[in-house]
Amino acid sequence: MRKLTLFSILVAVVMVLAAFSAEADMITGAVSFSGGYNTDTGNLGTANAFKSFSGVKVTETGAGTYDFAPLVAGTTLTMPGFEFDPFTPPKNLWTATVGGIKFSFDMTTLEIYTQDSIQLTLRGTGIALIDGFDDTPGSWILTANELGQTLSFSASTSTIPEPATMLLFGSGLLGMAGVIRRRFRK
Repeated sequence: MRKLTLFSILVAVVMVLAAFSAEADMITGAVSFSGGYNTDTGNLGTANAFKSFSGVKVTETGAGTYDFAPLVAGTTLTMPGFEFDPFTPPKNLWTATVGGIKFSFDMTTLEIYTQDSIQLTLRGTGIALIDGFDDTPGSWILTANELGQTLSFSASTSTIPEPATMLLFGSGLLGMAGVIRRRFRK
């Protein structure tokens, strides 16, 4: 019994130490931008793809926050066209370089949230990439309006801090050790 208790304590200490040394540089924050677009059909209600985007810049409101902070209002982004019905994910949804640092976002899922002749809203998940940081899961939403053929886009990351994950895993191991200990007592 003492060996199992000592082993459980040792596992807990190792997990706590590993939790603080395994912290990763995950991307946090959000970015918003707007610009123009062209669809394959010229009508949002019947469109299946964006052929191209133009004048895409970080907006005055909702500019980059936290790790996206260098993406200030007016920063130009590059967005390739992409097909959304059927969904064929582009390797890269958007890219910008500021001060030699590359910011980008890869789309992994897409859902057509609304589509009619006036507005098209797409949303989904993806991977945020910034030089010097770990690739980080995120979510995005793109809304295109027929009036003025303008679009707005926003992306944000959703991370679980690595130390918290390791502590959760460690507490699970401790719980399992407790269950095993009770079985040995019986």
